[in-house]
Amino acid sequence: MEQEVLHPNIAADCYQGAFIEPTPTLTPIPLSALKLDQILIQSGDLPAGLSGAQIRDTAPAMFKDVPMADSTIYQQLARNGNSASGVAVFLYEDKSKVDKAYSKILGGMGQTPSQFLNSVTRRQSRF
Repeated sequence: MEQEVLHPNIAADCYQGAFIEPTPTLTPIPLSALKLDQILIQSGDLPAGLSGAQIRDTAPAMFKDVPMADSTIYQQLARNGNSASGVAVFLYEDKSKVDKAYSKILGGMGQTPSQFLNSVTRRQSRF
């Protein structure tokens, strides 16, 4: 009986007859090229009565001290046709900017990173 010859790449991923899916190679794209407006808020994400509204590529003034992001998106939320807060997303290629932004945002909420983590840990321990 003739043995079946597999493509070399497939043969390398086979072990005793079990096929192992090859790991896809990610194609890096700049964060500024991501189009988040279509996926930022999906059906079922928000409680009843709250809906996604206007989307823009700049965050509100309350984030003025946050480091400039490679990409920013802000979507207002609406309740009964009136503005009711919003969601801001900042994307950074540079990890140091992520850390600075995180600290600035938490500081604006009146917390340090360790205070925030402690409060989350306390809330999770109640469940």
